[in-house]
Amino acid sequence: MSNFDFLADSWFDLAKLGELAEQYLYSDTNTCFIKMGMLAEHIVEYMLAYDGIAEPEYDNTHANRIKLLKRNDLLPREIGNILYVLRKTRNDAAHAGEESLERAKTNLALTYDLASWFMQTYGDYTYEPHKYELPSDVTVDMAELERKNKEQEEYISNLKEQLTILQQKGSASLERKEKAKTNATKYPLSEHDTRMIIDKQLREVGWEADTDKLRQSKGIKGNSGG
Repeated sequence: MSNFDFLADSWFDLAKLGELAEQYLYSDTNTCFIKMGMLAEHIVEYMLAYDGIAEPEYDNTHANRIKLLKRNDLLPREIGNILYVLRKTRNDAAHAGEESLERAKTNLALTYDLASWFMQTYGDYTYEPHKYELPSDVTVDMAELERKNKEQEEYISNLKEQLTILQQKGSASLERKEKAKTNATKYPLSEHDTRMIIDKQLREVGWEADTDKLRQSKGIKGNSGG
């Protein structure tokens, strides 16, 4: 059983990505980060489609799709923060070989929160998530994992066509927008992840931030009286 089985009836691809992330948790945290990032990316794509918003015509990246949701007031702050954490660690995994079991465990719980919010907002307004259960450390059948990966890749290859159809029929809903904001308050970040978001915001305004050690950059100085 996977924590993400509840997604399977409506979003088979999301359920399988969540299951794969769980199965890679103890054997390959780098791949686990990437699968979680992919799940988050697909959720953003679905959100745009359901709300009838075309993806960016130019520079169609995950980051820019997230910005598009924000500009349309469709992404609550709490969910945007979760997406940032998952995107950052996926990038670190893909480009810097990030490996961390504790970080992966934390991110899996965040991914479950994201998936639960998505179900409550775009699936079933009455859905109540089950308690998240940390996956057990069991021996993984690598051949079976490879088969599941191939199955997932085949499904994703057809996803763009499905999203296009959804987007043509989709439209933003005031009720859904309100549900999105209400549901998002149920999923606050941990203290560690909150500091990560604060660091990002500080860097964007010219500070070099390391949560505990801050120093002003770009030659900006405070009032020294002279």
